[in-house]
Amino acid sequence: MLPATQEEIDQVTSYFEGQAPDLKVEFIQKVYVENVLGHCHDVWDVHTNKDRWWVITNPSNLYSQEQFSNMDLAVTFHVGLCLRIPRSEKQKLSELPVEPFAQCYRYLSEASDALGQAQEVLDYQSIGMRCREALLAFADAAQTVVPWTSAEQKPKRADLRAWADHICNVTMAGVSRARARRADCRRPATARTHGSIIAYQPRRRFSGFSL
Repeated sequence: MLPATQEEIDQVTSYFEGQAPDLKVEFIQKVYVENVLGHCHDVWDVHTNKDRWWVITNPSNLYSQEQFSNMDLAVTFHVGLCLRIPRSEKQKLSELPVEPFAQCYRYLSEASDALGQAQEVLDYQSIGMRCREALLAFADAAQTVVPWTSAEQKPKRADLRAWADHICNVTMAGVSRARARRADCRRPATARTHGSIIAYQPRRRFSGFSL
């Protein structure tokens, strides 16, 4: 537990209750501070009448401890969002529906940890399977966050290429982002191909992989 002023406690409590009005804060404490590129992110452990949450600041967002049971995972996820979102839009971070992506992020985190310890062919095959599961979890979560609205027939839930195209077309619409859109649309399919190679070609030589 880290020291915190009553003003800080009141601010975080007020923020949480504004975001989750159906929950009542019963206990709250600051547990960690992460400094990234000169920006401090305070981590608060919030106990409610029903469950527990993390609140991470600058900008503030809350994460269910059922989805993010590990504090380090929640911090890494939060900081990653902050680095990817333009500074002018960071005040809107709490509006992003990020929880559906928690399972995808967990698969990636597990694969990254396993990669640092991999020695045998079976180890790399397991990493390949985790990467494929992460991609499928991403496509599944994206269907909740970016629902299908086209008049055309809706793709199957496991159709990664079709959903990747849909996500990119919706989130990066416009002529000015056409180049980035084309590049990002190809990445999930390329990643799936590499994951399949790792998982199903045990005789392949492995070197220089990173996540």
